[in-house]
Amino acid sequence: MRTLIGVIAPDERRDELKEELVRHNLTPAPEHFDSERVGGVLIDGATFSETTLSEIRLPDSSRAFNAILAQSSLDDVQTSGLTLTPSVASFRQQFEIFIRQLEVRNEARLREQSLGAFNQSCTPRVDSAQDDQKHLLYFGEPGAFYLKFRIAAEAQGFSVRAALSERTAFEALRTLHPAAFVVHLKDGFYPFELLDHVNGRTDLKDMPVIGVTDVTEILPENIDALSALVRFGLQFDDAIVRLGSLIDRSEIPAPVRAYECAAPVRDKYSDTFSLDFAEHHISRQTEHAKENFSALSIVRIEPFNCDTGALIEASELSGFASILKTLTRKQDMIARADWSSFLLSLPGTDLAKAKAAIERTRRILEITPTRSGTKFSFNARFAELKPYQNSTQLLNELKRTERRTTTQTSVA
Repeated sequence: MRTLIGVIAPDERRDELKEELVRHNLTPAPEHFDSERVGGVLIDGATFSETTLSEIRLPDSSRAFNAILAQSSLDDVQTSGLTLTPSVASFRQQFEIFIRQLEVRNEARLREQSLGAFNQSCTPRVDSAQDDQKHLLYFGEPGAFYLKFRIAAEAQGFSVRAALSERTAFEALRTLHPAAFVVHLKDGFYPFELLDHVNGRTDLKDMPVIGVTDVTEILPENIDALSALVRFGLQFDDAIVRLGSLIDRSEIPAPVRAYECAAPVRDKYSDTFSLDFAEHHISRQTEHAKENFSALSIVRIEPFNCDTGALIEASELSGFASILKTLTRKQDMIARADWSSFLLSLPGTDLAKAKAAIERTRRILEITPTRSGTKFSFNARFAELKPYQNSTQLLNELKRTERRTTTQTSVA
């Protein structure tokens, strides 16, 4: 995805902000940038004014991340629908979350197109959250922030239910499917276990998880479990409006799942996508990635029984795939490659990130038994899309990697 960032700041500040963007692996755009070619815009709040903004053509907020830099919660800046951010480091975090959600929407569109090629359409999904469309579940400590948040949210038409401990949050999510799960992050507090649980629940995959915090708070480096991050400053009501727009945007359907489809799109034994569908869909993903300068990695997974070391049996395909689905992102596609292996595509993910994500999946899988008590692990092969490759070449690279590994094992 585009990591080109436009900077709106006076000359003496622009160079400084550009250097910081580079340090955080983001590419600053030229001074007179094309709003259609940037992935986001960072505005210096200290010199911001409504006049300045009216003279700038900002990119559409549905496809680019527009933020304003405010150094403290007391900065009285009129955000005008812009996202508040305290630093370039925080901007990068928020930008990555935005891009991740954009990838979900793009993947949903691409899967619909791929289904069309197989003369299928998505089965109408029963959305369990529709009855609670204006209901927010708030997790955090009681106090002034919560009261202020609740008043502002109710003024926007939301009802707010509070879960003041992880236990009550777990219990609430058993029966409640809110429009969003809002988590108050404060003083380095980040509920990793709770958010991992929420992200692992297949029935909550479509529910946005929104972090809310003061503009001055410093957050952990890894906040991948969040769907969005809203920082609150002096203009509290503006931030609530921003939160509401994020929830509305999250109502875009998540990518169609394999179990919602029929053969030949779905593999009936594993309830994942078929290899025919996967190969066709990866060709669409490849075209999209090249058009948008985005990364794409594919992985071949060969599962085996942890206790016996034997390859997975046909009767175990469904159990293994069920656990694997809970450990992958919405935009990741899982397909059955052959009788004992699976093919994953990871849009927007380079090789290093793909390896890290798959290794984390392996560690969790090895300590997570199926209903029958069986524990699995797997071997993995990786391939990353190169600028000169098409989808056939990408898939062939994965096969070459497999052959090289097999040869090395035989020699050993």
